[in-house]
Amino acid sequence: MTGRILVVEDNPVNQAVVELQLSRLGHQAFVVNGGLAALDALQAELGFDVVLMDCQMPGMDGFTATQRIRQLESTASHIPVIAMTANAQREDRVACLAAGMDDYLSKPVRVENLQAVLARWIATGRMRREHNPRHDLDDLPAVDRQVLDDLVADLGGDPSVLAEFTEIFLRELPRRLEAIQAQLPLDDRREMRERVHALRSPSRALGLTRLDAICDRMDQAAISGRLGDVRSMERNLLEAAAASVEELCQLTASVANTG
Repeated sequence: MTGRILVVEDNPVNQAVVELQLSRLGHQAFVVNGGLAALDALQAELGFDVVLMDCQMPGMDGFTATQRIRQLESTASHIPVIAMTANAQREDRVACLAAGMDDYLSKPVRVENLQAVLARWIATGRMRREHNPRHDLDDLPAVDRQVLDDLVADLGGDPSVLAEFTEIFLRELPRRLEAIQAQLPLDDRREMRERVHALRSPSRALGLTRLDAICDRMDQAAISGRLGDVRSMERNLLEAAAASVEELCQLTASVANTG
């Protein structure tokens, strides 16, 4: 899937490198050189799917720009912001999440890492623009069969790989859910986002649409500091997890039988 990418970067060399990488991946790049220019570009509503945001820039840095973006947008218009940072330590990742960023890339940005991150987030950004944010979770499929089929195809067509991934997910799921539940009474949105992200990433990889969606809603509420809303979604989270487990096991068995 190709997309329209807003690149926020003040260094001309880095601008040229990222623009070329995006072009070779089939994406359309729009480059601005600072946080204020990024805000102007987004408010012009040019239909961007993802923002690639340099963290350290003169004037308005990437952290401040992202915070401003989150203040200005509604849940419906939330756009994925991917940090580009020379620092890859855990505390730097936490700082990115706390500012409202969705993911991050370490500099120098390698094209294969860029491709993987954009594959994760372009569809999310597009879905948020095109679909009603009040869409009922129960109307979403628990599992997207096409994602599973594509995953098997990408891994050489061996269905046993999907069974292995499913086993790992099922083993890790109770711990991920317990970590989120343990955080619910606490007023730490940064840690909440970390724990939700730890569940959302494998959910998206396996096409668990409903679980991905509730994790997304919890993440957006945490970004906005609405931890009461996060707590109110606990039942939805557990129900989505249960539905995902049931259907994922059925589809994994089906893929294995047809493989």
